Amino acid sequence: MTLELRPKNIRSPWLRWGLRLVYLGLAGGALCVLFLVGALLYYSRGLPDVEQLRSYSAPEATRVLGRDGKLAAEFFRERRTDVPIAEVSQPMREAILAAEDADFYEHEGLDYWGILRAALKNFRPGSRKQGASTITQQLVKNVLLSPEQTYSRKLKEWILARRLEQELTKDEIFELYLNQIYFGHGRYGVAEAARFLFGVKPSAITLEQAAVLAALPKNPAGYSPVRHRDRCAKRWRWILDQMVDKGFIEPAAREAARFPDLAASAFEDTVGDPTGYYAEHVRRFIAEKYGDDKVLEDGLRVRCAMDLKLQAAAGEAVRTGLEQVDRRTGYRGPWIRGQRSAADLQQALTAALGERPEGLGLTLEGLPPPERGTELAALLGAARPLRLEPGTTYLAVVAAIDAKAGKHRHRKGKAVLDLGGGRAELHHAGLAWARKKRGARRPTNVSQVVQVGDLIEARLTAVPADGNPGTAELYQRPIVQGALVAIDPATREVVAMVGGYDFGQSPFIRAVQARRQPGSSIKPLVYGSAMALKNYSPATIVDDSPEVYKNALRGSSWRPKNFDGNFRGPLRLRTALTHSVNMVSIKILRDVGVKPFHEFARKMGIETELPGNLSLALGSADLTPLELTNAYTSIAAGGRAQAPLLVKEVEDREGNTLWKPERLAPRQAMKPATAYVLASMMGSVIAEGTGKRARALGRPAAGKTGTSNRARNTWFVGFTPDLVCGVWVGRDDNKPLWGEAGGSAACPIWTAFMQRAHQGKPIRAFGQPPGVTVMRIDPASGLLPRPGQTDTLEEVFAEGTEPTQTAPEDGGAAPLAPPEDSSLKFLMQDKDKDIRD
Repeated sequence: MTLELRPKNIRSPWLRWGLRLVYLGLAGGALCVLFLVGALLYYSRGLPDVEQLRSYSAPEATRVLGRDGKLAAEFFRERRTDVPIAEVSQPMREAILAAEDADFYEHEGLDYWGILRAALKNFRPGSRKQGASTITQQLVKNVLLSPEQTYSRKLKEWILARRLEQELTKDEIFELYLNQIYFGHGRYGVAEAARFLFGVKPSAITLEQAAVLAALPKNPAGYSPVRHRDRCAKRWRWILDQMVDKGFIEPAAREAARFPDLAASAFEDTVGDPTGYYAEHVRRFIAEKYGDDKVLEDGLRVRCAMDLKLQAAAGEAVRTGLEQVDRRTGYRGPWIRGQRSAADLQQALTAALGERPEGLGLTLEGLPPPERGTELAALLGAARPLRLEPGTTYLAVVAAIDAKAGKHRHRKGKAVLDLGGGRAELHHAGLAWARKKRGARRPTNVSQVVQVGDLIEARLTAVPADGNPGTAELYQRPIVQGALVAIDPATREVVAMVGGYDFGQSPFIRAVQARRQPGSSIKPLVYGSAMALKNYSPATIVDDSPEVYKNALRGSSWRPKNFDGNFRGPLRLRTALTHSVNMVSIKILRDVGVKPFHEFARKMGIETELPGNLSLALGSADLTPLELTNAYTSIAAGGRAQAPLLVKEVEDREGNTLWKPERLAPRQAMKPATAYVLASMMGSVIAEGTGKRARALGRPAAGKTGTSNRARNTWFVGFTPDLVCGVWVGRDDNKPLWGEAGGSAACPIWTAFMQRAHQGKPIRAFGQPPGVTVMRIDPASGLLPRPGQTDTLEEVFAEGTEPTQTAPEDGGAAPLAPPEDSSLKFLMQDKDKDIRD
């Protein structure tokens, strides 16, 4: 007799129903298994090959290296530096494992119990969804798949995770993960995150720092220690507890741990970059050759001519100089006045800083400036948090004013400023510049400039400390712009280039993209052409007298005049250049000829097509600061002309050379003796002419100012034996800088930069080349002195241009004779181009 185990043979109904449920469960389980196997087989089709991860190269930043090989800039979509796992500290590896996947070295790619726990929890109503992803799964999702939250993607992730574990070792998987994961603030991979937040290499990451870094992958923005220190600290403590629970560290190490301080680099992306303009020019250059994708993802190495110290000095000189020019126009008022109470503004400012604002303020440095009249929320939202440091500007609320502060009869008041994470005092000295307009009286009390409830920008001069307020000065964002180019005359390398006040505010590179009228800074080239082509000398006499030039085609007349409106009569060339006499420059160009001058200027380094008329002698051409500075470099280099050098080499990430410039040998555009004599004349511009402010440099130098009509453009370009520098100052909208000139606006920037650039260098005179003679002349005629004459002066000449005649007894001399046809037939361009200094 055979016993059949069927429910009908079981007498107990409870047992029969129990067996039925067992059979049903087994059948359902079998169906689930079949469904899962079928789904895995179905979704296995067309999946990426995990073998590619063996040779996987994550997108890597292109690095620009300066003249000394140090990092100058980076271009990237994902800011990342790959490092071997052996170069990552043990605490860093353990912190990541404790936070993300403590059993990583035990499982085979999937945490089955974790998946089950997450699935059960996800079925609970109102529970937060969990994924239970291992490090292997996260790597698969980030590299081979997409982040979409679907069941099909999850199944693919499981399949690929198992395959990846079979293809790579655990250390290989973990290394890829550590270099791939996002840590916030645009930093990918542990190397960039460690450098950014703590200024250390991956091998030097401490336990405390590792716990901060391990807190970020779960929510990089929400746990940022820069913006959300409290939230980050809470997760930091949880990670340390996990490290104790998993046996990575001892409880004593957990108790001794303290939340680490952030490096200054943690705030570096909140302020302007001094290398920004130069780096952007380099980026555009290589992007034009290789495309944006290669620049942003292929980890190129670009070697450029930038000197990082000189670039920083150039940026500082331009910013300071433009602020001084702008301050002379007067104070344009606070960002916000009278819209809210001071208490409301203070509360809004503090709230915008997030948790734990102590020691932080909101800055607009390095950011596009908001429009005047911007709403408070938009203004605060546009700013970024920055540690309170001297020399940086912050948004500040005027919380109180004491108009009687000060000593005795010199009481000039003070204002108390709320910076969000600290307070500072604004004394009268910090806003004494704030006239209502150019030429108005200076304010005599703080209360004349700011009011309680004003939202202003202030630059810290001393940081709040030990409960005491710091000190600050009133700041005004300049509307005037500028550019600076510095070139090494020995190598033609562009060692510094600044294209404006702040690259973050305006990426327009005025040093190479803006074409502006050079004014009288073109005159050294005009004089140089006469010396090179017509045997002029510093002693040649030209009559500074009025003339009228007729336009035969239009029937109109051009009556140029000097900057001061006066005429001086016969002048030696040196004197005319020293005092930037317009009429002499015009007459010289007329004698040389416009076309011959074009050819000479092109040989010297001017690439722009020049006007075909005599207004060119006064700077009516539109030139870039780079090309004008390079033309001056040809003078400084003894008449040798060559193209400027910015990018020296481009390599791929393996170090293979992709590109190098084909450098042509310098061409002799002017005799060395002629260049030396011209530089000597330009030295007089600094010694006693329009460039007197450059005398503060305290060493031999040569240069020339330039101011176009109505001061729309102001220039100073000059050089020493070691360095050539050109500075332009003006407005992007081409509006006049009333009351300014090249000597007052551009020359101080040039001087400040050159002083920094020459610190510690020996003082050198210009080397005198062969072919230069020195002799005494009669100052009135420029000829040889009369026998027994005592009122002579010393002059330098290129051989062949020395005077051979003796000065007449009456002391006079005939000026340079004009051509026969004095009614020149040329096309005038613009009547506004008639006055240049």
